[in-house]
Amino acid sequence: NPLHGHGLFVFEHHLVYILIDMLFGGNGWFENPPPKREITGIEIKMLSKVVHSALEDLGKAWNRLTPLEPYFDRMEVNSKFTAIVPPDEVVASTTFDVEINRAPYTMSLCLPYSMLDPVRTQLEEGKTSYDEEVNAVNVSRLEENLLNSKVGVKVDLGESRMSLRSFLTLKEGDRILLNQDQNKPLKVMVQDKLKYLATQGADKGKNAVKITKLIEPPPRFSDLLDQPAKVIAEDS
Repeated sequence: NPLHGHGLFVFEHHLVYILIDMLFGGNGWFENPPPKREITGIEIKMLSKVVHSALEDLGKAWNRLTPLEPYFDRMEVNSKFTAIVPPDEVVASTTFDVEINRAPYTMSLCLPYSMLDPVRTQLEEGKTSYDEEVNAVNVSRLEENLLNSKVGVKVDLGESRMSLRSFLTLKEGDRILLNQDQNKPLKVMVQDKLKYLATQGADKGKNAVKITKLIEPPPRFSDLLDQPAKVIAEDS
């Protein structure tokens, strides 16, 4: 509403089973691809919440162009019952990449051309009313989430090369000579990128390093906002 007709949200079947598992408290992880099976009524009801959430975001995105209130009609498991237009009608289809547990999946949005015809002029001319002012509340929340995110820090103690014969004869008590000079600083890697130099020591009974040189200054928060976004859902 106010556009007329039906659109489609299409979920890859593997993604459907993963969402079901996560909605019922699982981690969405399967050692093998989940087999195709009939989806129960309870599972359909749970999945409809995901669709409602997606439609809410879709409506917010379209409000920049025209007020839109998409609503959920029904869910079909069999694609034979999902025909929304005749086979020869033109449709607009958009595919979204979804990554869960480092595995790629897809979902698609399909809208008939006849549904978009009332706003065709705005779409062709690009008359969208994007907000130019930055929402301070959203920026503050994003900054807070970024500052609380975890980054991997690794200290390179050195490396060595040896023959396979020497490797096979290693035993407890043997020493491996590393290529790192004990008088030279160690490399501190952040997300596999060299950021600092440090000296080795100990603190409270644990190995530690003391930063002695900054290789590359940390990025400003404004710089992070300019980077391309990538959303990854992982098992915690």
